[in-house]
Amino acid sequence: MNWNDSKDFEEVFLEIRKQLYKDDFFELMKVENVEKFLEYLRDELSNSNDDELLSDVLMRVFRTYEEWEVGVALDELSEKGLVQMVLREDGKLAYQATEVGMEVNDLINSGSVQIENQKNEIMGVKYSNEIFKVTGVDDSIKFVDHGNNFEIVVIPAGKQHDGEEFIQFYHTIFTHYHDPGPNGQYELVDEVHLYDMLNKNYNQY
Repeated sequence: MNWNDSKDFEEVFLEIRKQLYKDDFFELMKVENVEKFLEYLRDELSNSNDDELLSDVLMRVFRTYEEWEVGVALDELSEKGLVQMVLREDGKLAYQATEVGMEVNDLINSGSVQIENQKNEIMGVKYSNEIFKVTGVDDSIKFVDHGNNFEIVVIPAGKQHDGEEFIQFYHTIFTHYHDPGPNGQYELVDEVHLYDMLNKNYNQY
């Protein structure tokens, strides 16, 4: 698109980003690195044609993101010695599992190895995807448990130096949907406390 005003572009981009979060797009499409996806989206949107549908732009972005994700995964596996690059008979390069990689694969398939759930990260805030889904992002981040029992709204509150390093603080509001009346518990927390809040299952409440 021909963006004559960078401010207009930012407004459109932020609105699209906000809507993607509200529609659970990243969760449904299993996008783990949201910031990288949004980076590709920004580039693709700025270079798209005026008559293009947003769905077409998103599909191109998703394909680019998938290629990046596969590349990162292969690099990580290669560094760990689990895969190696080989030359196929047709002259093209390809990856294949090493002996160690085959052993690890057998262990995983047999159930002998449990892989710890990876923590997602949005705007520098790490959270457990097993517990929370993100329903909206703007100046604040809203985390809602998958059972729709409660939510935690998180708002960055700046950094404070503790004498050794800068510590990030956040405003948090915890709201339980099944309380009989209006509710909302406010707390100012540091980044360590926030990590604990977002990676502890509150379903017992």
